[in-house]
Amino acid sequence: MSGALEFGVLGALEVRRGGERLAMPSRAQRALLSRLLLVPGHVVSAEELTAALWDGDPPEGARHALHTSVSRLRGRIGADVLVTRSPGYLLAVDLPSIDATRFEREVREAVGPGPGALLARDAGAAAEKLETALARWRGPAYAEFADGFAQGASVRLGELRVAAEESRCEVWLTLGRIDRALGALRELTAAHPLRERPHGLLMRALYLAGRQAEGLEIYRSLSIRLREELGLEPSPELGELHGRILRHQVSGPAPHQVSGPAPRPGPAPIRRAPLTALVGRADELARLTRLLDGARIVTLVGPGGVGKTRLAREAAGPRAASWIDLAAAGDPADVPRVFADALGLPEPVNGRVEEALVEALHPARTLLVADNCEHVLPDVAVLIERIVQHCPAVTVLATSRELLAVPGEEVLALPPLREPAQAVALFAERLRASGGPELRPGDVPVAADLCARLDGLPLAIELAAARVRGLGLAAVADRPALDVLSGGWRTSRPRDRSLRAVLDWSFALLDPPEQVLLRRLAVFSGPFRLADAEAVCGDGLLPAGRVAVALAGLADKSMLADTSAPAGGSIPAGPEGDRYRLLDTVRAYAAELLARHGEDQRIPAAHARHQIVLARRHPYGPLPVDEVRAALRWACAEDAEAAVELAAALAPYAVFHMRFEFQERAETAADLPGAAAHPRRPAALASAACGAWARGDFGRATELARRALAAAPDGSPDAAGALAVLGDVAMLEGRFDEAVEHYDEAVRRAAPDDFGVLCEALGSKAIALAYRGDPSDALRVADECLAMAAGTGEPVLKALALYYSGEARLHSDPVRALELLEESRRSAGALGALFIEGIATVSVVTLRGRIDTDPAAALRAYRDAIEHWRRVGNRTQQWVTLRNLIPLLAGAGLDEAACELDGALESAPVRFPSDVPEAALLREALEPVRERLGEDAARLAAGRGSGRAVDDMAALALTAIDTAARTNDTAARTNDTAARTIDTAARTIDTAARTIDTAARTIDTAARAADTAARAAGQAGSSR
Repeated sequence: MSGALEFGVLGALEVRRGGERLAMPSRAQRALLSRLLLVPGHVVSAEELTAALWDGDPPEGARHALHTSVSRLRGRIGADVLVTRSPGYLLAVDLPSIDATRFEREVREAVGPGPGALLARDAGAAAEKLETALARWRGPAYAEFADGFAQGASVRLGELRVAAEESRCEVWLTLGRIDRALGALRELTAAHPLRERPHGLLMRALYLAGRQAEGLEIYRSLSIRLREELGLEPSPELGELHGRILRHQVSGPAPHQVSGPAPRPGPAPIRRAPLTALVGRADELARLTRLLDGARIVTLVGPGGVGKTRLAREAAGPRAASWIDLAAAGDPADVPRVFADALGLPEPVNGRVEEALVEALHPARTLLVADNCEHVLPDVAVLIERIVQHCPAVTVLATSRELLAVPGEEVLALPPLREPAQAVALFAERLRASGGPELRPGDVPVAADLCARLDGLPLAIELAAARVRGLGLAAVADRPALDVLSGGWRTSRPRDRSLRAVLDWSFALLDPPEQVLLRRLAVFSGPFRLADAEAVCGDGLLPAGRVAVALAGLADKSMLADTSAPAGGSIPAGPEGDRYRLLDTVRAYAAELLARHGEDQRIPAAHARHQIVLARRHPYGPLPVDEVRAALRWACAEDAEAAVELAAALAPYAVFHMRFEFQERAETAADLPGAAAHPRRPAALASAACGAWARGDFGRATELARRALAAAPDGSPDAAGALAVLGDVAMLEGRFDEAVEHYDEAVRRAAPDDFGVLCEALGSKAIALAYRGDPSDALRVADECLAMAAGTGEPVLKALALYYSGEARLHSDPVRALELLEESRRSAGALGALFIEGIATVSVVTLRGRIDTDPAAALRAYRDAIEHWRRVGNRTQQWVTLRNLIPLLAGAGLDEAACELDGALESAPVRFPSDVPEAALLREALEPVRERLGEDAARLAAGRGSGRAVDDMAALALTAIDTAARTNDTAARTNDTAARTIDTAARTIDTAARTIDTAARTIDTAARAADTAARAAGQAGSSR
């Protein structure tokens, strides 16, 4: 691959060439490169490099291992980049190719030091430059080695990063972007509780936002912390800022002023300052702030524990706001009185609280925050609508599980924390605030997994952080969330002090049909549609016709997750409507309810039956994989008949989409005690046999196929799949006549509508015919297969038949074969049919290797095929791919690799007998290899490959392909240099020729002049 190298050290080590990422799988190579990147362009001694590779404790033979690592790293980045220079090595790269260098330069250009910095001329440009610089960070600098040899650089760069973040906040304040600065400064001060600069900036930002008292409180809290932890006082500069805030002498936009007359008798604004930092909600806060600037009623909706109250408090902070906590409203009739009490209004003499409330608010310019509206929603919605209609300067921010549904309402749905980094940051901040231990680097993956299992719910994360202090991270992470997440702040409402209490509160607000539906939805593992819920959850207690209403109610009340971020699986496209998903924590709670109501067998059984229906309806996909997996697992444990039925229905999908797990479960299902007499047991055993064949275990595949035939009554169509597997085994072992017989029998036995088996058997028969030397019959059968597949309208089967048609034409019409195979590969890739995509890819790259004149390009194409089978795990097809690669390796001069692969194939399941044409072609390709190496060397190379596993040989093949690519690149560069040299010489010769020509013309001119002069002289003599 050509292109400039770029190095990333602001996070895990990353190397790119021409924009493409280079893999660095070896820790030794990563350590070597990271150590050299600390001082690019400077020599690092072998001793220093050895110390870096082994953390200061090199083993015996370390120097040799260092040389090996250097050699391998050179193979990846180039010998011209990693240069030997006594007494060690240096990295010959331009400094701008390293992201840390670019980061430092951009920060310097943005904020100095010096008068040339952008900040002195254009604050907006400085802000953009800082954004660009900070966006380069992907994690701690030199992350893998930040605690070792790169510690100094990591700390220095980390300090510069924090300073850049502080400078960005300072620039934002200069530009008047106070809200953005506030959010970022909250996070900075939480992460660096003793650092003065962000605290000073936060004090200034709060003052500019009209929150002078909070700015002064920041100074007081920092002063206490500095004295208690360090025995220090704040710096004079921070003390001076404190004084200027007291005297209202801070430069910048004036503090927010509230205009308009006060209410009569005047509800005083009630400010509830947040007591904890807002983490990971900068985008939502910005959107909510914009809504509050333009709308009269804004409702913040979301599930319990998602942080609605906390976000509302942050958004209301800069404004004149009055807080009404409706959790105190025990009865709908209490709603107006809760409003009046919160606003400090006296009880009216006539008892008409609502009228007095509206009258008092009419002249006010204020924001009312109505928190926790869900349990009194109809009454609070009516009251809020009336207030807004009669009080033109009042804005209302409501928090609720569902929207108010009143005119003029703007809704912001607050999801759980989507980004793992945000969730872990919140966890770490709350852990620190609760007095728990700091997260160590090794704890971060555990914390991230825990936060993911908690669905990113802020309340659950905070409760988990509080529990870690007493139990430890591992203990909390290993226990069910509902059992351990309790505690919280002593001042919290009782329902907010445990995750179970939050869910109990939410569940109690549901209507009875919604409660029934919620507990039954626990059976779904991933996303589902209305039609799925109706089929699984509907019965006499909850008729299917009422499921839609109950489901809509659960969605409105935030008991279902945002469907824009489904948790795995695929859903069949169609007119069924939107898809829904329960949060994992809600699902666990609902599963307890399902068991408590005695439905933990009946509903999973209905769920399994529904998956059987879907598998029959969509035999070639797509299918909801999460649901199928869960249903098959449950059925294998609880219902043998359903297990066999589902395993048999999934057989074609499992083949074409490479779902080995379904094929393995099929064998489990077929061997269950209650499955012996099931009529679909042969189909389940055939599916298991197909899985064994794909894993390269032909003996097990044959055994399972024979068992399927024995279990099938005479003439049973369910035996057809087993016959096709026997044909596949015979073909890859070179028994082509036997393979054709099995395929013919499979076609005779298959049900007329079992198009998957029919297509596979006909197409495979065509390939077997071609292998045994019957090309005309092969074309006829392949075309018959293609016509049948096209008639079914099934795109997966058409893609498969296109492959067979292309394979049958490999020798007779390679150009048309390539067209058919490319179309097959494209179609299968778009459909997710991994098996068809893989076999078509192998045929495409093999054919290109035969007809293309560039063997290096053909070798590179093989990488895709090898990587494909490595990803999906089909060992049989990997062996086929490696077998087809041998002639190309031989043609490219990679002799030892070709011989090693040939030796490995001796014990592989796909080795052809010596008397078949394919084996002869392989021998022919290897003959010149043995001549070049010599028989002894060739035999030794084959011995190295003998008995080795397919994964090892795939790695060997990839290494050989990479070697060929590098050699080809080197040759290309050499040829290019030679061409440039020849071109230069040609230009030199051309210049010389032009010079000679010019000289000749000059001589000729001189001669003509002399001749003219001579004639003139002669004439003069005659005249005399």
